[in-house]
Amino acid sequence: MLNRLAYILQNFKFLNLVLASSFIYISCSDMDSIHDEYLNGEIIYAGKLDTLKIRPGYYRAQLEGYTQFLGTSNQITIEYEEQIISYPIEDNLSDIYSVIIEDLDEGSYEFNVYTQDPNGNLSISQTIAGSVIGDEFISDQNPREVLDYSFEPEGNYVNFYGNAESEFVIYTLID
Repeated sequence: MLNRLAYILQNFKFLNLVLASSFIYISCSDMDSIHDEYLNGEIIYAGKLDTLKIRPGYYRAQLEGYTQFLGTSNQITIEYEEQIISYPIEDNLSDIYSVIIEDLDEGSYEFNVYTQDPNGNLSISQTIAGSVIGDEFISDQNPREVLDYSFEPEGNYVNFYGNAESEFVIYTLID
């Protein structure tokens, strides 16, 4: 019994030695491997517009963004539906940069927006969705009804009904 226990302990020590050696062999790799992705230098990004908004227009859209993080960027590029349009960014900017994208068809769009600085560095691209209205949208609109009007010495007044016919949900049951 004692010989058997000594044999098991001896095999257990050998097994632990083999396992420890294999873990050390597997875990040891080139110490510089964690730095490989940085050996070509750091990636420099251009400044970008912040909090982008798309405002719909009649066969056009307006892109707006805050300029606080724009840095030295001097060009903005907008990509949509296989179209690429670039606009210059002037040096004396206000707090909000605004550009109108013309000649768009009516519908929904996804705009991919990025900027570029004088050194050719690009910003991280941003994607924003927006809509463009046209004749079809306008033909579906109903004019608001006039509730009353008055002619006063200080000005004329027109009161319209609200947008909804009722404060309750209007629905139809379909069998």
